[in-house]
Amino acid sequence: MISYAKRTASAALAAALSASVLLTMPLGSFAADEDSQPAQATISFVYEEEGVTIKPDEEGNVPELNDLTGKVGDSVHIPNVKLVKEGYKFSGWTIDGIRGFSAGEVIQFFDVQNELKPVWYEAEPETKYKASYIMDAEDVDYDPKQLPDFTKAAPGAFVTVSLVSFPRDGYKHLGWKVGDYEFRGEQHYIMPDHDVSFTPNWKKIYDINYDPGTDDRIVGGTSYTYPGTEESHFSLQASDRFSRLGFDFAGWLCSDDNVVYPQLAQFTMPSHDLTFTAQWAPINYNILFDEGSSSFKVRCATDDILTIPENRSKRSGYTFSGWKYEDKLYQPGDEYKVEGALPGLGYCFEAVWTSDAKFPKLSGDANGDNEVNLADAVRIMQAVSNPDKYSLNEQAEKNADVDGLSGVTYRDALYIQRYKLGIYASLSGDEPKA
Repeated sequence: MISYAKRTASAALAAALSASVLLTMPLGSFAADEDSQPAQATISFVYEEEGVTIKPDEEGNVPELNDLTGKVGDSVHIPNVKLVKEGYKFSGWTIDGIRGFSAGEVIQFFDVQNELKPVWYEAEPETKYKASYIMDAEDVDYDPKQLPDFTKAAPGAFVTVSLVSFPRDGYKHLGWKVGDYEFRGEQHYIMPDHDVSFTPNWKKIYDINYDPGTDDRIVGGTSYTYPGTEESHFSLQASDRFSRLGFDFAGWLCSDDNVVYPQLAQFTMPSHDLTFTAQWAPINYNILFDEGSSSFKVRCATDDILTIPENRSKRSGYTFSGWKYEDKLYQPGDEYKVEGALPGLGYCFEAVWTSDAKFPKLSGDANGDNEVNLADAVRIMQAVSNPDKYSLNEQAEKNADVDGLSGVTYRDALYIQRYKLGIYASLSGDEPKA
């Protein structure tokens, strides 16, 4: 038997996985609970029987064999300490009398209290029994010579399970079985007092489906499917598997139990397909309104309807013409649906200021954008209702006065509205169309 000290790093990892995970992991699905901590656990060595001693090391010192402590689920090395008993050879340790663990190998704390007991076999056994490998599936194309060689061992000796595996459509070969007991490659089976046969441990392959849950604003892939081997362990996909504009990932909804699990939660594959559906939470935005020398923010979440606010400052020699976002001009009071910004970006509406010195001469253009539309009617009503904040410069007043009467009033705003609706033929104080 190769000692742990002489194993390569990869072999040690294989031993850690094969010698403990299958024995200790639950078969039902589970997810990491961020609010709970694993319980403290202890592994005790129960070997105090008559005639049993600890084998001294190469320098003649007798090593100690103390309890191991950790947390449930953690892994730990079994001390590289061997026992001595007259007339017997020390195989290693066991918890259940079926599976063996050699000194120096890795084991998990699978319960709060764990007891390891020594396993012995006779130094000069009268009878050894045979451990054979047989194929139990008729649909597997294989050469019988590919089966691992049989082993003869005394009762109590460890038989190390072969790493050989065979392909089979719709299945994965995960080690070997003796009766109802399953073993991965390099695990140890304690030889009984009769012949045994190892058969392939076939596990069916099912689909693990990941669904974004909606077609709305999904960026990138729309679905993914991976193979999952029943009773094998896997981690859920990370939160970046899908991206949705304006939303944060909020977990995976499991088709099995209707529970939402966090990214990277651990699962054990059941004997059927699984679907995990992405859950989404609206992003809260601090929408910036930049007036140039000052700014302010408005809090909104994805899919909220934002009412465009009034400007809060004045700029000498300029007239406020509206808020610009993505090449579109919005006026106070307009409604804007917050549909979500690209990842890493936010919202910034920039104030548009029109120089009074370059204000266009255009009948009806009260906001100086060289166009006549309903925004000019809004600008006139603002100036009439709140002249201290929304005063019109000289050219703006001339442009705004379109009703044929002296002075800018609500009637001018109404006149522009009717002109845009086609009721008036021109902006010259004419009567309505016949």
